[in-house]
Amino acid sequence: MDFKKVLLTTAAAFIAVAAVAGNKPNKNVPVRTDVPNKAFFKDLFVDSSIKIVQHDTLYAADWLGLSQETLRLEEEDTPRNTGIEQLMFKGSAEDLNGRLLYPDGEPRFSCIYMYGGQSNNHGVIMGTAARERYRTFLANGGSYVGSCAGAYICCLGCDTQGSRPGYIGMWPGICNEAAITGIWPAYVIPEGSPLLRYSSDSFGGDLRVEKIEHYNGPYFSTWATVPGTEVLAYNDIKDCILDGQPSLIAYKRDAFSGRLLISGGHPELEAQGEQLFLMSSMLRYAIDGRGCAKVKAVLENGESRAMTKGTLDNDPLHTMVGDLQCHNFAFSLPPKARNVKVRLEVLSNHNLSLRLAKGTYAFREDARYASENKELVKELSFDRLDAGVWYIGVQCEDTVTVKHSKEYDVYENTEVLNGVPYKISVSWDVAKVGDAVLQRGADINEKIKMLVSGENYKRNWDADSTVTSIVFKGGCRKVKNGVRLDHELSEEPVYLSYDGAGTVTISTPAAKFRTCGVLNYLFENFKALKKVDGFELIDLEGCIDAGEAAPKLP
Repeated sequence: MDFKKVLLTTAAAFIAVAAVAGNKPNKNVPVRTDVPNKAFFKDLFVDSSIKIVQHDTLYAADWLGLSQETLRLEEEDTPRNTGIEQLMFKGSAEDLNGRLLYPDGEPRFSCIYMYGGQSNNHGVIMGTAARERYRTFLANGGSYVGSCAGAYICCLGCDTQGSRPGYIGMWPGICNEAAITGIWPAYVIPEGSPLLRYSSDSFGGDLRVEKIEHYNGPYFSTWATVPGTEVLAYNDIKDCILDGQPSLIAYKRDAFSGRLLISGGHPELEAQGEQLFLMSSMLRYAIDGRGCAKVKAVLENGESRAMTKGTLDNDPLHTMVGDLQCHNFAFSLPPKARNVKVRLEVLSNHNLSLRLAKGTYAFREDARYASENKELVKELSFDRLDAGVWYIGVQCEDTVTVKHSKEYDVYENTEVLNGVPYKISVSWDVAKVGDAVLQRGADINEKIKMLVSGENYKRNWDADSTVTSIVFKGGCRKVKNGVRLDHELSEEPVYLSYDGAGTVTISTPAAKFRTCGVLNYLFENFKALKKVDGFELIDLEGCIDAGEAAPKLP
């Protein structure tokens, strides 16, 4: 069976309102928290470093076509190797964040994979700062898969040795040590396991994957003590302490954290068959469980936000954008907004794209509008946009140049690693009463409808939505084809009101007035708008200056 064709993806969804991570708490704007992050440098970082066994390839990752970077150093902790490993994870002057993270602490890869080996020694050599990078990676949305030592190192400790200095603690539980080698238990997948989403025939129809090598790996009898943990498979091997024990678990703290999968055995070792399909499903479930996207801020009308901070400033909501990373913002556009403008100003010589989407995050494939040229100032301008929550995406299109070697990738053009500074702003017009007058000769009903609802309707529409009254100051002796003031050169105001049920009333303190009998009043030569009740005047097009005197009719 071609299992590659039956791999499926799924996503859980939920909506949250108000202060999610990255939002100001006083912004009562509903932002989505169910959209997985889609912008990373690569899919997978493979840790095959000091005290971790060396493999030339991760078969399942190649089979899935995942983009990868591998750190493959000799198992011996020579000063050279130790220095390279610590620089990779901890960072350096040219890459303050280390290779796993962007300048704001967000994950630079979708997922990390770690092979077997000597877990505690690997963690100790990695160093305190590097272990913290791993924890930040998972907490901020990157996923993790580990086998054997790659599972031990994730725990707080193990039952036989307690807490260990090299353990990272990404899974806040205690694993069980099974110091047994030379056995090959089967993995039994429980009904309802999410791994079954990726196999149409339930792994051969028997919910089993046979002969998975076990070499001193852990099991997880205390999994239920850690909220957010689920069992994906159990060991099946008679007359062994492992029999019936959880062999493969997953953990996800919340919507914004990544998903962690750890296995006591080694399903990664086979290049074909059900073990390959199992390992592929593990990687897919982990990557599908990456953290959801977050907004850096909900922008106000006219607000310009500077994203100029660096890693050491510890201000991720104002930090520069990393290579191929996408920063997200939101704004709530009111119904009467006009002249909407989203502006991006890049503050260094790098290429950032500007994208805009309605109702979802503005990643490349989801954007409704985009400016993707190399100009340092980009604008998306609209006479009008639909009301509601809009999302802005600012993505860095520049990245490092990579030279591959057997041990690790060598980066060039590294200035982008510490981030690209920029400013982002959004603005729109909502004109206030008295800012404009109606154009001479304009059809009053159509103007009212446009002002109130923001729509341009056909002529002779028979109901004027929400108007309560409009007040003009008369500026001439008579008005053709609509309202006529019978006394000469009246300066008295004319009132037009709407009762909410389809009746428009015109009134004035002047001596007399009359109408043409249809709701299609043509006001000419009323020169100043005095008052609007019930809504804000928002239309600025086709208007004359309020101080301009209207010409008198003969």
